[in-house]
Amino acid sequence: MGARHVFGWRLDHSLLAMAGRVVEPSGQLMGMDWRLMAATLSGFIVKENVIATLGVLYGGNAQAGLDATLATAVAPASALAFLVVQMLFIPCVSTVAAMRQETGGWRWPLVGSGLLLAIALAAGVRPPKRTIGWLAMMERGVSDQGGLMRIELTAIGVVRTAATDADVRAETPDIEGELEVFGEFAPALEGIDGYSHLFVVCYFHRLRPDQIGPLQVRPRRLIRRGVRPEDLPLLGVFALDSPTRPNPIGLSLVRVLGREGTGLSVVGLDCFDGTPILDIKGYQPDYRPSEFSVPEWYTRLVDETGHV
Repeated sequence: MGARHVFGWRLDHSLLAMAGRVVEPSGQLMGMDWRLMAATLSGFIVKENVIATLGVLYGGNAQAGLDATLATAVAPASALAFLVVQMLFIPCVSTVAAMRQETGGWRWPLVGSGLLLAIALAAGVRPPKRTIGWLAMMERGVSDQGGLMRIELTAIGVVRTAATDADVRAETPDIEGELEVFGEFAPALEGIDGYSHLFVVCYFHRLRPDQIGPLQVRPRRLIRRGVRPEDLPLLGVFALDSPTRPNPIGLSLVRVLGREGTGLSVVGLDCFDGTPILDIKGYQPDYRPSEFSVPEWYTRLVDETGHV
């Protein structure tokens, strides 16, 4: 699917999207991309429009509603800045009209609106993280707990695809979609044009709790290829590409079809629509080894099933 569509029209080509991109440079000071800025602008008409606009631009599905989608698509500090701006932003147009009627002119409504706009932008701007440690911890914190380091990461984008969950689970080949990079990370795309393939590091946000943490599993996907459950070997997750792992992250190699702004159209996706992206890296020739080997169990299972 790539970018979101409504009635066949790309939402990122709409008038509201263009307005959001015009003011996006101001939004980047607050960690807000064009979609958050577009939602903010829509509130000038009617404040209730803000949530409705977020729902249209960010979407959601039966498995993950708007709240879950925003939780994975918007960094906590950016969400906090967005809420602060909404509380202080200029009132809706009907309120401004009422102010004009009460004051008998446009002077005070315009002065008041301008003052609120300046205060909202000033309050939303994110200062250097070193000056407010608690805000930095909301995005990326490291703590020592019993000798184990805990690391919190921020999504830099989200996967958009028209493929169904069933298509992804069935490992349907050549799934197309878009790597939608958030506006605040747009500078990181400089120089990426020209790569034919990209590594994509994703966060498995749809795993069940019991799928996170086990260190050994049986490759149950082989059952679909005729292997009996009792014949499945018990293997360490570091030896497999199973989504079950101590940390729910995945690595994919995709082929680039094109780029439009902060959207990268790709083929070869193996993750669900809405999957948070943690990192992107261009594939270079140096990564391809001239010689390699695999374990005996891998060779045996490939010979029997054609895939592990």
